[in-house]
Amino acid sequence: MAKIQEKLLCIAWNQELRRRGLLRIFCKVMGALQMAEDVAEAVEKVAEKVEKAAEDIVDDIPKDTKLREVVDFVEKIAERAADEAGAIDDFIDKLQEEEEEKAESPVNSLNDEVKKPPEDSKEEKPNAGN
Repeated sequence: MAKIQEKLLCIAWNQELRRRGLLRIFCKVMGALQMAEDVAEAVEKVAEKVEKAAEDIVDDIPKDTKLREVVDFVEKIAERAADEAGAIDDFIDKLQEEEEEKAESPVNSLNDEVKKPPEDSKEEKPNAGN
């Protein structure tokens, strides 16, 4: 779904960006942003699984042992990694939403212009009957 949105964004901005010679750069940036989001989502999922595994085994390990300290440490690091990756994913989602809104607003204003009858045609109608 996100790749489709990326392509639609590229199409929406195509004319303006091509005019300015920025289309290729824009599409590369959007592709890199999508890749970063995919990586953040993967890191978040893996970190959550590591955190859960550590939580599951920590109670079976005797207290005051090096192994228990290591598992506690891994659990804390995994929790932090999941939180950070989730925050990155949310940030990228917000950027993508803002870009979609920017791409939609020129299209919506063009639609409004097309739907609105020209003012010249209102004046010509009475004359056309004579």
